[in-house]
Amino acid sequence: AHCAADADLEIELRVGRGRGYVPSEEQNVDNEDDVSLIPIDAIYTPIKQVQYDVENVRVGQRTDYEKLIMNVTTDGSINAKEALTI
Repeated sequence: AHCAADADLEIELRVGRGRGYVPSEEQNVDNEDDVSLIPIDAIYTPIKQVQYDVENVRVGQRTDYEKLIMNVTTDGSINAKEALTI
């Protein structure tokens, strides 16, 4: 928005929880006739970074197993274990 230096700008934001990508057309708008409400696309991405490594492991006499090691960093809204179960 462009405003004069002495102007006031008042904005009301509605924030919610969700999962995945939700386009603006699918946003729950209480009053669709309210022209002051501008729905926007939402993307819920609590996962910030994922690192992984695969190591060979031995189980008894078998040496053809592999172990997956993952390091998952989130934004704190969920923990890494929850992120993997979604």
